[in-house]
Amino acid sequence: MKKQKNNQELSIEDELAEYLAKNQPQSGASVGPRPANNDLLSQIAVDDFKNEKEQKVSGKSKGKGKGKKLKNKKQVSFTKLFLITLMKITFFVDKIKFKYGALLSIIAGIWSFLIGLIYIGGLCSLALLTYVYFNYPNYIQQYFKDNHIELSDWKINHYTFSKIELGNLKDKNKSYSIKKATIQSTFSDFLRKKIKLIKLEGVAIDIVEKGDKYETGRLADLLIKINNSSKQGYHIGSVQITESILNIKGKKYNLPIQFNTTGFYENNTNVSIPLSIKHKYINVSGKLTITGNSNNLDWTLDIVSGNISLPNKQPENVTGQFKFKVNKSEISSVNGNLDLVYGKNKKSIKVDLKKTKRLFRGTVGLLLINQEVKNKADETKTELNFVFDGLDIKHLTLLESSQPIRFNIQSFYMQDFHLANASGILRGKLKCQDFVCTYQVNGNVPVNVQTVKASYYGNTYTSKGRVGFVIKPNKKENIYISDARTKVDLLLSDVVYNGYKNVSTAEIKANAKDVYVLAQLGEEQKKATLNVKADGLNFDSSEIVMKNTAVEIQDVWKENTDLKLSAKEVLLPNNDLIKTSFALDMVRQQNVVGANVRLFNDVIFARFNGWANLLSGSFNGVFDVKPIDLEKIPGKLNTYFSFVPDYVQNAKGKVSVYGNVNWKNEKQIDGPFYLSVEDVGFDMGKTRINGLNTVLLMQQFAPFVSAPNQNIFVKKVEQVVPLENVSISLKFDNQMARLSSLNAQVLGSDIGVENILMSYRTNSTMLYLKNNNIDLSQVNSYLNIPDLTMTGDATLTMPIEIKDGEVLFTNGEVKLNNAVLTYSGDNSILRSDLFAGGDEYLLKTGSIILSNNNNNSIDAYVNFDGRLSTSQIKTPYKNMINVNPSEVIKPMPEKEVPVNIKQLQEQIRAKILNN
Repeated sequence: MKKQKNNQELSIEDELAEYLAKNQPQSGASVGPRPANNDLLSQIAVDDFKNEKEQKVSGKSKGKGKGKKLKNKKQVSFTKLFLITLMKITFFVDKIKFKYGALLSIIAGIWSFLIGLIYIGGLCSLALLTYVYFNYPNYIQQYFKDNHIELSDWKINHYTFSKIELGNLKDKNKSYSIKKATIQSTFSDFLRKKIKLIKLEGVAIDIVEKGDKYETGRLADLLIKINNSSKQGYHIGSVQITESILNIKGKKYNLPIQFNTTGFYENNTNVSIPLSIKHKYINVSGKLTITGNSNNLDWTLDIVSGNISLPNKQPENVTGQFKFKVNKSEISSVNGNLDLVYGKNKKSIKVDLKKTKRLFRGTVGLLLINQEVKNKADETKTELNFVFDGLDIKHLTLLESSQPIRFNIQSFYMQDFHLANASGILRGKLKCQDFVCTYQVNGNVPVNVQTVKASYYGNTYTSKGRVGFVIKPNKKENIYISDARTKVDLLLSDVVYNGYKNVSTAEIKANAKDVYVLAQLGEEQKKATLNVKADGLNFDSSEIVMKNTAVEIQDVWKENTDLKLSAKEVLLPNNDLIKTSFALDMVRQQNVVGANVRLFNDVIFARFNGWANLLSGSFNGVFDVKPIDLEKIPGKLNTYFSFVPDYVQNAKGKVSVYGNVNWKNEKQIDGPFYLSVEDVGFDMGKTRINGLNTVLLMQQFAPFVSAPNQNIFVKKVEQVVPLENVSISLKFDNQMARLSSLNAQVLGSDIGVENILMSYRTNSTMLYLKNNNIDLSQVNSYLNIPDLTMTGDATLTMPIEIKDGEVLFTNGEVKLNNAVLTYSGDNSILRSDLFAGGDEYLLKTGSIILSNNNNNSIDAYVNFDGRLSTSQIKTPYKNMINVNPSEVIKPMPEKEVPVNIKQLQEQIRAKILNN
């Protein structure tokens, strides 16, 4: 098919046929077209034409076989279209080259020149980058130098144009080290001095001591310098710190924190560090905030939650905040508070310290509140404040102060002890190292206390008036505090105490020359112990007065505390036992008390062994008093012993005591114990008691109570008419003496009385001694009237009045029945008055009234009804005769002390000697 000139386009097949016709070879006809040239386009056209022919033939044969007529449809090949289009473009370019060849040569030259420049620039850039790459170490070293980052060691692990990795960075001052530092940035950002991320891994922060300076470490300073690098053109997107360790004096505390910083494009940096600290006793979480610039930093530690668990203590919840101002790596002030809470118990610590020159000045306070009580009024509160005038903080584990420390104790509670408003100035040396604090006093410390209140086993002692003392130098370590225990060893001098017992009664005054205080608080003892030793102690109260006393108490707050007491003068003013001063030595160990009481240079020596509570006045144990020689006691016994009547004088003989004593309070003393009296004599006015012997079994001494049927033997009661060999059986019963019997002898005859009550409170008591069956023949031996004998029966009644310390004989009566009086002497009065010159007087009835005339003589009123034997004439006789008993009565022979009394006396004496 030929190409039409009327703008009709040829089909693809027609164009291909025309192209092949023009390029068919001249010789050698063959089947199908053959390309005249070996070009690609000719080859594709021949193959394509051949394939098309084969497809047409194949189509026709298939159609005949099936009996169907196939349509002749044109097939379009995209490969063919592409090749034809490319061929057309090539033809067009060839035409342009032929037409504009000179212009194209000029353009080609220009293009070759430009490409050459590009190649040369690339080679120069490659050389420059190679130079920069291999000089990274020097470049980084210069960066550290320009920013004053002083490192003793570091290395480059590897680097690319987008990441630099440094390793083992160590601060020149050993305040921190970094295991790996990574700087990330794209190449273009790096050229523009922009850093996307700085990541620090394996950071160890050290708290270091440099001379007398306490330095917080230079990591924060490094961050500030990184921030300052923005002024030199570097802008840092963020900084991250992971796997951090805080190293304090060689002890490592892990801080698993994510460290984020802000404000790197500002003058002041704000660094916020969420942190968690886990240690032996500490598990807290919170936040550390650092603000400021490289010269002035504020460190704020916020403890949001956590707990502290000391050994054998319940965990206490802890919260608080501490602020540290840092000036050129040195702390200039510390301010903050810490709260520890367990249940309703709370502890608060407040700190406010500022540095002047090289020392800190300020206050540290401690507040303890115990609300584990039923009533609000029972809440206890302890508050202490210390004002430091010079505290040297060298590092976290070394604090020292040699300057005065003022203290004020608003309130202090320790078990049953309360101290309020105490103040003073400590002069000494404080040292805290590795969380152990010691204080040594090297100068006098006056202390004044407003109120002291102590409860001791039922007794409450509250101060009133001046309370004070002076702490004096004593030991190397007067105060020792660690996490396990607290020890106090103080010497207090010029101690003064004025107070009251039981809040409002019984005023107490006490002072001591020296008092040694040793207290230990801690887990080793499981509870608090307080040991006190006092020398030159004087104690004055209504119950007891002690002078020039030495006291040593081990563990004051124990009921069975060990105690040693030696008092040269002790007085018990309000008791019924001893009215005079005595010396006392007392030792108590493991609740067993041994005590010695000495009076009048050991004339009286008493011993006690048992249980005792000195302050409450309770004693229970074995008590003995060695035999007391009463003649060696000066003056009247009542001057020294209130239980002895004041009319008792000129005492002699021996008294001893042995048995169990239970002293419940200052006035009640229980037994049972034995009171042994041996040959005691004393005066009662004009009456003399001689040879008093007894062993009384006492149930109580104050009040005076004995067992029933106690036996007393008195050899002689010397009065107008003497009583001899007196035997008494009685029971002392509180305010009464119940006499079962009292028997005595007069002129050889027995007289007595039974069932008598004698009250201690009455001034006068009457005893009517009587004998209704006296044999007058027995009286003759003791009647000192020569040549007079009597026979017959008589009745004797002898009233004895005990009044105002006197034993008085009054209005006695002798009745005679059928008596015979015989006289053979030459006394003219008797012969003329009674016998009328005879020898016998037969007395039918008669009486003699005896009356004491207070002149040591007796007026005898005689009234006889009788007769003379010779005349048998009734001869009554009445007369009053004045008789001196000492002239007419012969003394009787003394009887031996009853065996039962004597045996008991010997047994008591042996018990005391063997005790």
